[in-house]
Amino acid sequence: MSERTQPKRRFLRVLWALGALATVGGIAAGLAGLAMPAPLIIVGAGLALLGLNGLVAGDWLVGPPPKPFTARGQVVRGVVEIHAGWSDVAVGDGPIDRIASVTYGPFGKPDFAFEEGVAHLRLRRMLPFSRWQADLAGNVLWDVRARSTVGDLMLDLSKLRIEEVRARCGAGRLTVRCPSRGFARLALHTTLGQIEVIIPPEVGIRLRVQATRLAAIRIGAPGLYPTGDGSYATDGYEAAAAAVDVMVSASAGEVIVRGE
Repeated sequence: MSERTQPKRRFLRVLWALGALATVGGIAAGLAGLAMPAPLIIVGAGLALLGLNGLVAGDWLVGPPPKPFTARGQVVRGVVEIHAGWSDVAVGDGPIDRIASVTYGPFGKPDFAFEEGVAHLRLRRMLPFSRWQADLAGNVLWDVRARSTVGDLMLDLSKLRIEEVRARCGAGRLTVRCPSRGFARLALHTTLGQIEVIIPPEVGIRLRVQATRLAAIRIGAPGLYPTGDGSYATDGYEAAAAAVDVMVSASAGEVIVRGE
């Protein structure tokens, strides 16, 4: 990091800390019975400082810069477990000379271990509103287990070898770009958020959607036709070189299925 960047980052950290303290302090003062409008003024000042932090940084900058983490070794199978909470996590493909490369922080750290010849990568203990990026080796067969509360999960699986994905979001957004290699199974669920499934043109899809009346369903992928009872399939699914079996369930929110 350049010398010119460090003072700016320190200034932004101070802004965020003062804004957070003022916001929490104003709310606490109101709950304690302090006469209005003092608590509202304090909360307003805190929110203004947080907004200034985002305006200057181009985003909300909470703490130290993100850190790199690299896992190396020789494996053919891997499992990724993501507990995103209120944070955003993106998954994509990375170099094959390493099992995984993670950009994480500003707090928390990935957990990595070998268990019975299988690589286990766990992304947990994230600071709310932080953003993590995990790039996985394309020559490893992966299972992905991911969940979030309010954060966004962005799973670009198009260049990865995937066997199974189980992902769920609460009120956030779950975006999945389907793998275009081999056969994979995807089970996706949202309680109140949005699920978006993106289908590459060369991939065969078999899709089943289970949703209540509180969920909006938008199926717009070319070549994907209804087969009855909330099910859809592309022509030639059985003979496709790359095929994905997708199960989507939604308590409320929105489900979008579209082509790439």
